[in-house]
Amino acid sequence: MGNSKNKAMRRQYSILVGDRGRFVLPKEVRDFFGVDAGDTLTVILEKDGSARLVTLKEQVIKVKGLYAQIKPKRRLVDELLQERSEEISG
Repeated sequence: MGNSKNKAMRRQYSILVGDRGRFVLPKEVRDFFGVDAGDTLTVILEKDGSARLVTLKEQVIKVKGLYAQIKPKRRLVDELLQERSEEISG
């Protein structure tokens, strides 16, 4: 609990939304996410009505984690074709 990210998570910031729906993230928020001008953020709307900002880097890491159990030389297409072939010959 003593690291800087945990401290930053406990802060809140007021952000003014402009007439075209644009807003500026405060420097502290940009630093927390490690984002620069031109970077992509995704807004995730939660069921409880809250929203989360997620960096593209975080999304890539999460997706890689979903496929971590797949062996590097494993060919999913070959496995699918084998399964279909077995279903047909049955």
